[in-house]
Amino acid sequence: MSMKKMLPLLVASLTCCQLSAQAPPCQTIEVSIVAERPGRSSRQIVSDEGKRIYLIGKPLLTSNDFTHANVSLTEGQFVLNLEMTTESAQRVQTFTGNNVGKEMAFVVNGRLIRTPRIRDPIVGNGFLIGAFGRDETQKLADAINRPDGLCNKPLSKH
Repeated sequence: MSMKKMLPLLVASLTCCQLSAQAPPCQTIEVSIVAERPGRSSRQIVSDEGKRIYLIGKPLLTSNDFTHANVSLTEGQFVLNLEMTTESAQRVQTFTGNNVGKEMAFVVNGRLIRTPRIRDPIVGNGFLIGAFGRDETQKLADAINRPDGLCNKPLSKH
């Protein structure tokens, strides 16, 4: 093949590679219920420290449930303040009201962040999770606030 014919292929190939390298990685957030013991519908996740926990099959919240996020510094740590849909907030309030004393798991990008114990029902349309590094927190907030920023979040309709 002559150099003249190869040049368009080379340019197209480089452009494709450059565009795919610039595409933002998928950001995912999940709030799941920690199973008291492994079961048929549970799935395992391992913390950064090697602790194994089991999550009940279907998450309580996914990336689709969040409507807005911002970053704040709380008690010296960067946290992600999340707002959720009215339906999601009702689901969380009902669940946490019925499960005081149990644990929830916050999973970000497949990584177990925290497993807080439910002390009181969560009311309102938001909560915070953390702690993260500043850059990671900002990337998550930006992803939530962009209509196409979370991989499994549907594109907004105009």
